[in-house]
Amino acid sequence: MTKEELNKLKEWISNLSPDERKERKLYLRELANGEMQGPPVGYASIDKPWLKSYEKDVLLKSIPKMKMFEYLYNNNKNNLDCTAINYFGNKISYKNLFINIDKALKSFSMFGIKKGDVVTICMPTLPESIYAMYALNKMGAVCNLLDPRINAEQIEESINSTKSEYAIIIDLCHPKFDKIMDNTSLKKIIAVSVSDSLPFVLNCGMRLKNYIKYLKSKEKPLTSNDIYMNWSDFIEYGNKFVGRNECEYEENMPAIIVRTSGTTGNPKSVVHSNESVNSLAFQYNYCGVPHKFGDKFLNIMPLFLMYGLSCGIHMPLSLGMTNILVPQFDLKTFDKLIMKKKPQHFMGIPSMYEAMMKSKKMEDFDLSFLVTPGVGGDWISDEMHEKINQFLSEHGCKYKLEPGYGMTEAGAAMGALIDMDNYKIGSAAMPFFCNSISSFEYFVDDDEKITRTENELPYGEVGELCFSGPTTMLYYLNNEFETDMILRRHSDGKLWIHTNDFGYVDKDGLVFYKGRINDERIARADGHKASRSNIEKCLSLHPLIEEVTVIAVNDPNSTKYLPKAVIKLKNHSIEDEKSIINDIVEFASHTLAARDSAYYYEVVDEFPMTGSGKIDRNYLKTHVIGRVYDAHIQVESMVSTDENVKKLIKK
Repeated sequence: MTKEELNKLKEWISNLSPDERKERKLYLRELANGEMQGPPVGYASIDKPWLKSYEKDVLLKSIPKMKMFEYLYNNNKNNLDCTAINYFGNKISYKNLFINIDKALKSFSMFGIKKGDVVTICMPTLPESIYAMYALNKMGAVCNLLDPRINAEQIEESINSTKSEYAIIIDLCHPKFDKIMDNTSLKKIIAVSVSDSLPFVLNCGMRLKNYIKYLKSKEKPLTSNDIYMNWSDFIEYGNKFVGRNECEYEENMPAIIVRTSGTTGNPKSVVHSNESVNSLAFQYNYCGVPHKFGDKFLNIMPLFLMYGLSCGIHMPLSLGMTNILVPQFDLKTFDKLIMKKKPQHFMGIPSMYEAMMKSKKMEDFDLSFLVTPGVGGDWISDEMHEKINQFLSEHGCKYKLEPGYGMTEAGAAMGALIDMDNYKIGSAAMPFFCNSISSFEYFVDDDEKITRTENELPYGEVGELCFSGPTTMLYYLNNEFETDMILRRHSDGKLWIHTNDFGYVDKDGLVFYKGRINDERIARADGHKASRSNIEKCLSLHPLIEEVTVIAVNDPNSTKYLPKAVIKLKNHSIEDEKSIINDIVEFASHTLAARDSAYYYEVVDEFPMTGSGKIDRNYLKTHVIGRVYDAHIQVESMVSTDENVKKLIKK
């Protein structure tokens, strides 16, 4: 098919009515299943081969048009007695969830908050943050979700850019707000304690602990005053409200603001609609993952991440599950958490599975209760993928690891491994039934400038992965330039997210992610561009390397760069590192040419992580946190800015 014929076909498809589009989905499903004769076109956005994995009636469904709260309520109005939230043993039913949401709505109404106002929530995932989010959504206000771990300056910038006049915060971060209060638009701050919703005994214990801390430090506990109001006083204040403060649903109305993790640059504020958040939960409901009302969902990802909001809160609650809240996750005790809670579902990051495999407590533990062992947030090697699947199988789990593929701008998840019968190691996901993912041609010039195109590539050809679907963000807040860079209306009439990821889609509709375009090529002084992903793939096969990432560092002899492999080794002593690195350099030389290999190696004990659980590669580019070896001269010397490490090596 020529480009002209392909563009005409896309134009024809763009003019189909909604009903005609549904009929076409059924046709494509039958074509992909072999039930109907006729050759596919060979382009993912046209053929949609993933539709063969869905039932016919699913393809005829339409995403509901309503607010997030309405979707949650409509799905659970006959499920009121089931447990919605389990917070350290405090089991909150769906009935009480809706009661508490309405209490928060009345309190917000007393402050005059109305449709379109932005309220900042700077908290981990607590019951109160959930009440606040849905109450604000019910009244048509917008939630600006912030990570309480970010610094005061970033909080100040976000509050001012969103013009927030009210904030709900975790009380522990009030010093940050004290610092910025006079420089912001804030009028009132509602402070929540982690103890507010704890069961009675734990609540008393927490209060006693805080009192002892006060006696030792003389630090005055936070109480209600002209600036701050604690949660209980806030709820009591709402008892004075008389009337209603709800708004009607409007299409594409801003509902949520979340920040990107900043792994590829400065964090940006992403604005999402009700449709975006609802459509992920709606599509997940029909993606073939076994689930039922009352299933336990272990929620580890925080609310202030789109992954945590959509996949960790709204999706499981909308499906009537019991959401087990873990506001502060500790990787060292993850094995105990799994063994104690026995959830049917959880979505984690690769390091969680590594912790499970290392745990001696879990050596003979039965995982047959686990239905959805989900993973996302970061790249996982094929070798590690197979090891995790083997571990799950050996421990009684009937299901394989379920990776997902997504990004904040696309509503967290664009798809998952829906059809395990067609499962392939290395595949990241299969699109949900309302979504499209395909690869498009792009170019990178000698100055590393990326030129994106609308030229879709056939199955198996590597290009920029682009996404189109109902979970797409509305825009970046106050950043039209960056919005136009990532959101592009193609000639097929669809709005596509250009993800800055490169990879491909195969003929079965499976997506294969290969890396970030702007991180992939490391331009050396000799003009050669080394492939970061090739180095990572090669080194990940070495038996002594547990985890690896490759970054570009400045070439001391030019204005260009050199590749440095940052690695975490398996069991080893510091005294052995030099010989181990020598062995790794030798190992890599059998696969990679010298100019395609890592120039330096840095050995770290632990990787720095972003708030979303990804390796913080930006931090690694600007900091040396381990022991650095010069592989170019066969590790004859060690380079490090850490004097303590040098002394330790000498010993």
